[in-house]
Amino acid sequence: MSSTLTNKKYQEVLLSVFNEYHSDLEEILELATIENNGSRPRHIENEIYALFHHISRSLCNITNVDDAVKEVEQAKNSHLKRAILDSYKIAINSVLKESDKKTDLLEDLATDPDYRECINESIISLELLRKSKSEIKTTYLEAKKKERKGDMSEAVKLYNSAIEKIADLSKSVVEIEKNNVFRLAIKRIKKIERSKKKQNRFTLSMLILSCLLTALCSSFLTFFVNEWGGKLLPGQHTPPQIEAMEEK
Repeated sequence: MSSTLTNKKYQEVLLSVFNEYHSDLEEILELATIENNGSRPRHIENEIYALFHHISRSLCNITNVDDAVKEVEQAKNSHLKRAILDSYKIAINSVLKESDKKTDLLEDLATDPDYRECINESIISLELLRKSKSEIKTTYLEAKKKERKGDMSEAVKLYNSAIEKIADLSKSVVEIEKNNVFRLAIKRIKKIERSKKKQNRFTLSMLILSCLLTALCSSFLTFFVNEWGGKLLPGQHTPPQIEAMEEK
């Protein structure tokens, strides 16, 4: 064990693991944990556990230095690599989903004919929103392609670029939401929606009242026909019965 640790080749590969862990994993894992409701993703923990299991094995169970170096390199290129790339995907998927919700809402407001008088291109630029979303998804897909090809360094760069683009889009959305004209437009939209709800409640009440009146009129008409119809219509009364006289 001591001879392996003193070997320069082993020291270099071990240092590369901790450098990569510190520079490429820690920060993105923190973001993935935040986006995962503060809980560190379990399968990422398993990858890190497996990584350090192989490191301990290289020190405690393998006597040949070259084999020990190979053990660490394999663990770095498999478990550490997966932990980094999966952390990016967890973080990006979560923030992209949240970003999509907000931008979709803005697009709905800007294209709804009922709200066009309140929201227009001067407040929300649909072209910029759609262009930004398209760039994010294109960058994200390109990163996945690089990952499938095994080009980890380029994949990480593209994943970072996607995160930066999402952050820029989120800032743009915040700027829109802070805009005074937008705030006034939202108040106007809420007023329209309240008016619609009030009108809908009135219409529903009138419909229910109309149904009740129709039912009452129908019941009254049925009662009138059944009780008085026979007396008012000619030829419908029963003739008086004449008792037969007994012959004397």
